[in-house]
Amino acid sequence: MAPPPSRGATRSHGSFPALLETGSLGIMDRRALRVSARFRKQSPPPQIAGGDALHERSIMDNPNKCRIPRGFPRRAVLLLAAILGTAFFTAERTLFAGSVPAEAAEAPQPPDDSAEKTENAERQKQIAALVAQLGDKDYFVRQKAQEELAALGFEAYEALAAAAANDDLEIAARAKYLLKLMRVEWAAASDPPEVKRLLKGYELLDAANREERIHALAALPDGKAAPALCRLARYEKSGLLSKRAALDLLQSTPGGAPPAREIENLLPKNLERGARPAMQWIGAWLRMARDPQAAVDEFERLIDAETRTLKRAPDETAPELVAALMRFQIAQLKRLGKNDAVVRAMQRLIELQTDDAGAIAELAEWFLDQKAWGPFDDLAKKFAPRFDSEPIPLYLHAAAKLAQHDVQKAEELAAKARKLNPGKDVLPQHYLVAQYLQKKGFIPWAIEEFEILIARSGDQDYLAFQTVCVLAELYHDQGKNLEAGKTIEKFVKKPSVRRLFAPGPVVDLPLEQVRSEMYYYYGCHWESQGDRKQRRENMERALKEDPANINAMIGYYRLPDLTPAEKRNVVQLIEKSAAETRESIRNARTNLDDPRQIQYADAKEATDCNQFAWLIANTEGNFDEALKYAKRAVELLPASGGIRDTLAHVYFAKGDYENAVKTQENALELEPHSAMIEKKLKEFIKARDEKK
Repeated sequence: MAPPPSRGATRSHGSFPALLETGSLGIMDRRALRVSARFRKQSPPPQIAGGDALHERSIMDNPNKCRIPRGFPRRAVLLLAAILGTAFFTAERTLFAGSVPAEAAEAPQPPDDSAEKTENAERQKQIAALVAQLGDKDYFVRQKAQEELAALGFEAYEALAAAAANDDLEIAARAKYLLKLMRVEWAAASDPPEVKRLLKGYELLDAANREERIHALAALPDGKAAPALCRLARYEKSGLLSKRAALDLLQSTPGGAPPAREIENLLPKNLERGARPAMQWIGAWLRMARDPQAAVDEFERLIDAETRTLKRAPDETAPELVAALMRFQIAQLKRLGKNDAVVRAMQRLIELQTDDAGAIAELAEWFLDQKAWGPFDDLAKKFAPRFDSEPIPLYLHAAAKLAQHDVQKAEELAAKARKLNPGKDVLPQHYLVAQYLQKKGFIPWAIEEFEILIARSGDQDYLAFQTVCVLAELYHDQGKNLEAGKTIEKFVKKPSVRRLFAPGPVVDLPLEQVRSEMYYYYGCHWESQGDRKQRRENMERALKEDPANINAMIGYYRLPDLTPAEKRNVVQLIEKSAAETRESIRNARTNLDDPRQIQYADAKEATDCNQFAWLIANTEGNFDEALKYAKRAVELLPASGGIRDTLAHVYFAKGDYENAVKTQENALELEPHSAMIEKKLKEFIKARDEKK
């Protein structure tokens, strides 16, 4: 699945039942989750509790024990974690007196001529005068101005949004009242289905969940959500969320580049009319292609204005927003070759940085990605206590030294980071740090952190078992199947381990399912060694331990020496699993009409669609049906590399090698450190070239 987000975790390809904690939306702001891809049909969708960054959080609040069905899809682990974010909550619906369709609010307009600009300027003066009259001493003047502004509707929106923060309490109160009269139909008829789904029930959500939806929209490929993000930047009542939507739109192109022509054509025209800061940011971004130097100068002005806002009214912005604007400007300066200005801007970033662990780590990660070694060292010196006491900044410092070929210093810093958080009560910290390192591609360091957690946990500690599962998958992804099998075997052979329970307990996990995956990994190892006997023995044991294990089905199906009877038996298992999954897909959204649960519903349906497509693509069945479900899974979770990997396998199974390569390339972009995805891409390219 997650994401979510976000944002390369190891993909899951079969039926191994484990719970994976992951996150989305950037370093130190990740919202860790413990997820189960399937619940009993009678179990309600999970309500997710809030929590601070890098602290363990569980969505399994159902007090009743829930047995995971046999054949729990291993890929589902990633899918759920990628999509689910902060709490689904209960909110009161606000009543509005009127509404405006989103398409009408942003209908493309012809280019301005001088007469139109003059008319618009006069109208804005009229609106400004009416806003000022909201604070007039004469009650009737105030009322008349309010009525006229209400009649103007969304034409006065930006002015009223600014007036809501006016020092004159009368003006601010009346502006807020008028804003409440306005209601945006967030989804437009022209929006793609995935955009409409994410905007469904948007107004019911609290700020945290709205922000999650904004980030999810920004993650959609090909600029599909660009008009929606523009809509949110213009009409979202929260100034902070308006700015976050604008920043996500600005960051949708690599390296701070101007928007592609296709995306620009999707956006509403005349954005410079918007008075809100977010709209000014988008307007400057759109002008980058025509006059990049002027756009850089304009962003300098906008950054200065936002910095003043941060000092004057900190509730209206946030340090990370100002920093993000500055990083965006730096990207433009680099594109223009203004290296001196880049250095000055980076130093300004460091000066702006506060002593916040998450923000420091985020800036350090950015400097690392930019290969800005001087600024990185300056940041590390300025916040030396943070770099000495926080594992993520310390690992990033090690990564910076490694990138500069100082291997000895890098390993010293990494060893120092591993020694942090020695107590058993902070073991979840090691789990989340390991996941972060895995995502960044520092695989050996990630393995070390996972091993620390396993060694320090008790045999009955569910987090230890969870870590064993994830570490085994990491080894499997890296092609180290022998290590994957041994990782599980060392744990499940302990006499004290009889059955595994999640905290609560809410999950009852038979060890047969775990051993099944262990034998599957061993079977993969012996396949790579060319030992057909050992391969067959282990695949047989995997399927015997858990006949519903999709990995075991695939591994057994691919044995080269099956008898006709053995082939018929495994095909029957495949058909049974496909039928059960097909039925689950039909029922995926049963009792999930609440828009606040849309992310859970998406994850649940995507998990089933992905499971079906993966099974059929790697065995036999209706490839057209598998393609339909694989495309549906991508539509639901477009930011998942594992989902796109499945779609690529379906294309390959159908003989469409061109689309298989293209889709697998997209998967590798999303999970650049996955050895398995990279290996398969090479196989697909070879098949395509041979076919040509």
